[in-house]
Amino acid sequence: MLLAIAIAYVVALLLPWDLGPWPALFALSLALLFLGYGAGLRARLWAVPLALAVFLAGLEKPEERIPVDPPPGLHRVDGVVRGLRHDAEGVRADVEVRRAEAVGEGEGFANVPLRVRGLDLPPGTRALFVARVSAPNHVVNPPAPGVIELDRRLPTAAKLVGAPRVLEPASALSRALHALRGRIREGLVSTLSPEAAGVARALVLGEGGAVDREAHAAIRDAGLSHVLAVSGLHVGIVGGGLFALVSAVLARLGTFLDPARAAAALSILPTVGFSFVAGGSPSAIRAGTMLALALFCRAMNRRPRPLATLGGAMMIFALTTPSELGRPAFLLSVLATLAILTMPRAKSRAWKALEVSWQLSYRTTIATAPAILLYFRTIPLSGLVSNLVLVPMASVGLIPLALLQGALGLLGAGELTAPLLEHAVAAFTLAAKAFASLGLDLTPPPITAAQLVAVSLGAVIALGSLAWRKKLAVLAVLLLVWAGDEARLRLLPRFDDHLRVTVLDVGQGSAAVVELPRRAGVIVADAGPDKPDAGARVLVPFLEARRIGAIDLFLASHAHPDHVGGLGSLHEAIPIRELWAPREGEGSFARALAAMRGSTRVRFTSVDGCTAARFGEVRVEALAPCPGDPLYLHENDDSLVVKITHGVHAVLLPGDVEARREAMLRATRAEALRATLLVAPHHGSRTSSTDALLDAVAPEVVFVSAGRRSRFGHPHREPMERYRERNARTWVTSRHGGLVFVTDGARYAVEASASDAGLEHGGEDRE
Repeated sequence: MLLAIAIAYVVALLLPWDLGPWPALFALSLALLFLGYGAGLRARLWAVPLALAVFLAGLEKPEERIPVDPPPGLHRVDGVVRGLRHDAEGVRADVEVRRAEAVGEGEGFANVPLRVRGLDLPPGTRALFVARVSAPNHVVNPPAPGVIELDRRLPTAAKLVGAPRVLEPASALSRALHALRGRIREGLVSTLSPEAAGVARALVLGEGGAVDREAHAAIRDAGLSHVLAVSGLHVGIVGGGLFALVSAVLARLGTFLDPARAAAALSILPTVGFSFVAGGSPSAIRAGTMLALALFCRAMNRRPRPLATLGGAMMIFALTTPSELGRPAFLLSVLATLAILTMPRAKSRAWKALEVSWQLSYRTTIATAPAILLYFRTIPLSGLVSNLVLVPMASVGLIPLALLQGALGLLGAGELTAPLLEHAVAAFTLAAKAFASLGLDLTPPPITAAQLVAVSLGAVIALGSLAWRKKLAVLAVLLLVWAGDEARLRLLPRFDDHLRVTVLDVGQGSAAVVELPRRAGVIVADAGPDKPDAGARVLVPFLEARRIGAIDLFLASHAHPDHVGGLGSLHEAIPIRELWAPREGEGSFARALAAMRGSTRVRFTSVDGCTAARFGEVRVEALAPCPGDPLYLHENDDSLVVKITHGVHAVLLPGDVEARREAMLRATRAEALRATLLVAPHHGSRTSSTDALLDAVAPEVVFVSAGRRSRFGHPHREPMERYRERNARTWVTSRHGGLVFVTDGARYAVEASASDAGLEHGGEDRE
């Protein structure tokens, strides 16, 4: 009953509905009604009204703050440390900013989360410090129809400058915990190699970021990430081991106390304490709370009921830290625990250990599959086998040795067990790499709501107690639901006669996807910056969500990394049949072209000629630079200029052309320039969008691709004024997110992905 109530409350908190105080008042009235008139209900039936009451209460949520992008630059910050994240490069503090003032000229900000590199203070500390705030790098783009989009926005990054000044110290408990973790970390680092120390820090302190990247990738691909994340396995080893040890000691001493009950009582605080020493992650706190409740029941001479204990732990976690419920670690931990607690008893006596290990492996894989598909998309099927072999190895060897190493390090005796732990880490990572090399990964396209429901019901059915024939029948129906929804996403574009141009929000850079009518082809114009990689971060997820498996034509406007920096990762994920570029380039563009040789037809328009291609009713034409056109040996002015026409409407993609090329185009190809949509040249820089170009194009709509808080000041005020003078409706990715232009050849519409978030002007061109 408690588990049902806890699940109802957690689900209500996770739902994106906020109905104000009325559900809570109704829940209170409902509870009073059943208290007064529900005496005749059986005990189990009370779960229904209570679950409904807590569900309604959970629908009242605190008011959410609208995220604000802090201005980049040097700031004097007054903030409170809310958490620390240690990795191989040092420490980052999650800071809740109360007030920040710019050092010198500039604007300040308040009530904005920052992640400050180099700030190492106990959580709860209020401090005054100077930090260099980075430009925001989150993006907002249009979702694919039906596909679930998760908010992956991270706090703005910053770097500590100088030493902080403590205004209000953290609590004594927080300071003691911070000091203890620091001593354990120092002991591990000083006695182990960097590779072994990274794994030990993950196992003991929950610092998964400290693990060597190659080793971490191998462990993840082998389906063993849960071994590195402190959860029920680690807490169980500590709490269970301590309980067994204290029970044995008390039994040998022969005291008047019941050894088991006394040991359970004495193990509660250390068990909860370890979950906080180990980083206080949602999975660790859930496991620590659950084991503490079970130990409390044992100390009170009551038999703990596993499902009720899990429900109690979920309720405590939800009531104390509701903001953490949406984290994948909590959901994965609860699902895996449910699968284990509902596991049937092993039938084989001779092979009991192997049967139990197999059940643990396949049940946790199936139970967590919906959440893994939602958050991470890839299910490592090799984990079904690797868990059978390596989880027992980690349980009896690796994790206990790491915990012992941490304890001995506090006593200055870490050298005693360091060689053993080194060998255990080496063996574990080597075995993980072997399993990862099998490449047995299941990576479907981004999941839709209907598919998530189907796979969730499938997991429940597969782990339930139905007969196998009935299971297979229901699973077959759910598979048809999945396949039907997938077919819908793939077939619907083939019946859509609209040209769809999406100028993606990639930060300070440019990338656009052109979907031709009836999916006659897909064109991608530029691939955004390389830092961060817009190809892997934005383009590939966008194309996969829209079920685009190949790119018919890639338009590389020029070799600057903010336009083609993501081309390499894009080509690795999705085949590109043909590429147009103005001329050969250098750097990342040259490397990407070298990797594409043999699989992609490459045309340099300044040498091979400006050509036109037809995709059904759509004409794609390169306008410049053509043979005979002047080459200015300047990447911006030598940008590829392309026009895409559908019916009476056209789209002009001019790259980063500036005044010289614009004047040449006006003089030689004025008639060909006319277009309904102009993607603003050079991100709306004052060096472009001259009167000569705008008079020839006569755009009705202008899309400007520019980064939030652009260090170049894009878009500049002068071109924005020229757009307004011509009554061109202007949209900017830094304000409106990804932008969509849709036309059937006669009419057109414009869609934006985000609400107005402000626009900045000023600054100088530096590219």
